[in-house]
Amino acid sequence: MLFEYPLNEKIRSQLRVEYLTHQMRDAGAETSSACLGFFRAVFELLELLERGDLRQELIKDLEKQQNGLERWEGTPGVDQHALQQLKGELQQLITGLRAEPRLGQSLREDKFLAALRQRFAIPGGHCCFDLPQLHLWLHQPQGTRSQQMAEWLRQLSLLSRGIALNLQLIREKTNLAATIARSGFYQASAEDVQMVRIQLPQDLHCYPTVSGNRLRYTIRFHQLDDENQRALEQDVNFQVAAC
Repeated sequence: MLFEYPLNEKIRSQLRVEYLTHQMRDAGAETSSACLGFFRAVFELLELLERGDLRQELIKDLEKQQNGLERWEGTPGVDQHALQQLKGELQQLITGLRAEPRLGQSLREDKFLAALRQRFAIPGGHCCFDLPQLHLWLHQPQGTRSQQMAEWLRQLSLLSRGIALNLQLIREKTNLAATIARSGFYQASAEDVQMVRIQLPQDLHCYPTVSGNRLRYTIRFHQLDDENQRALEQDVNFQVAAC
């Protein structure tokens, strides 16, 4: 099992956007429940986008990634063609994000989604008597629903591609390395670290929690069936990457 923990608010927001866009892609249109899951993910994502200037932060991150690639130009053993392709993709995303002043605006202006969003905030608010238009939409042919869902998802493609590439480059900075949490406790330097990735064998039946600041981060392990959520006091073998 792989766990990922952000060490700053910017990466936390990007991981949440990535998670929600994956939910939207995986939802499918086969059943009503899957479609409702898609709409929940859309509305949670729109709410997340309204909380801060994620667009500007993402542009800065992509520019930083682009500048970091320049030091590899002309380096022996580096695929220069792939390097230039990656730089071009980053520039394309930066240009596109700069031209889109407010992410998700087309979805906010969609009257069908706007009506649904108001009711989805109410527990059980998507019953047929609350949203008869949704009830009708759910009875459209599966192909029609799939096409509409794909179009809504396409309107977020610039955001999802930008975040996916930025997180990919962050993850690839550091490989997972085997280590031991003595008595269930592990601590390391957090300098220049944005994300901590932790891989555990599933048969350990435990999960990590991470806390940290700009200087250091700490990992503790807990058992799922411990009602008091006490930290383990035994050694835990795991893999970690500070990215």
